[in-house]
Amino acid sequence: MAKNCADITPSGLRQRYLVDLLYMIVTSMRGIAAKLDADAAVTDVTYNANIDAVMNLIIENSTGGRVSVVNAESTTLPPLVRLTPIAFDKARFCDLLYMLYNAWNTLCTQLDADTNPPTSTTYVANCYTAKFLHMVENSLGNTLGNSAGLVDGTPYYFRLGSFDQRQVVNLLYNIVDAIETFTEQADTDAAPADANYEALWFTANITLTVENSQGSRVGN
Repeated sequence: MAKNCADITPSGLRQRYLVDLLYMIVTSMRGIAAKLDADAAVTDVTYNANIDAVMNLIIENSTGGRVSVVNAESTTLPPLVRLTPIAFDKARFCDLLYMLYNAWNTLCTQLDADTNPPTSTTYVANCYTAKFLHMVENSLGNTLGNSAGLVDGTPYYFRLGSFDQRQVVNLLYNIVDAIETFTEQADTDAAPADANYEALWFTANITLTVENSQGSRVGN
C-alpha cells in the first residue's frame, strides 16, 4: 500500500529517519556491488572491494542493524564517521556524503569500463552525473559532485558544518533516485545478467519515502 505521507520532507527531517535512510543507502550500494561481483555477465569481481575502499564509517539503524566499513585514514579518506539514531555528528556529515558520492561514482565508472561491458555503458551518465547534483567537500578539502544543485542550476556546496535542511533532503532524494535508476537499468540490460537488482536493493531495502522540495517522491 502506498504511503499517504513521505517519511522525509524538507519541512520534516527526523534524525532517526535520516540515520535509517543512510543505513539503507550504504547497504544498497554494497549489496549492488556484491551482486555485480557475482553476476555471470560481468567480468570484474572487485566492485564491493573498490567501493569499500573509499568508505570509513559505522552506521547503526533504529532496529539494531549495523553496517561497518573501516579503513585507515589517508589524504582522501577522513577519520571514521559513526552514526546512530541518538548520536549524529553534524560536523562530520559532509565527510559521510563525500564517501557516498565517491563510492557511487566508483561503482558506476567501473561498470561502464568493465572488461565485459554492460549492454548500456551509461551508468555514470544516467546514475551519477545526472543525479548527484550537489557539490560536496570533505574535511580534507576534496570535492565531488556536479554543480547544478539548485532548481535554477546554481551550484550548492555542502561543507563542514554548513548545510541547509531543504538541500539535505533534495540530496537524499537524488541518491535514492539514482539507486532506483541504476537497478532498473541493470535489470533491463542483458548484461548485467541478473534481473532482480531493483527488487533486492531498491524495493526491499529502501523502505522510507523521500519528498524533495519540488514535491516529487521516491522510495518505498
